[in-house]
Amino acid sequence: MSTCPSYQVMGKRIDSPRGRIYLIDAINQSDAPRLKLVKRATNRRSPLEILGLQE
Repeated sequence: MSTCPSYQVMGKRIDSPRGRIYLIDAINQSDAPRLKLVKRATNRRSPLEILGLQE
């Protein structure tokens, strides 16, 4: 993790590529992650914003 640019800037594992992969895997397995984690993995936009259902 010490060489990961995302981790160096944000300082949190969930903001690293590995953290985003973990989150996507949880979504694919129907484990309902908290909205906060989804926003973090999608550049802080909610899933509704990404789908174009909310501005």
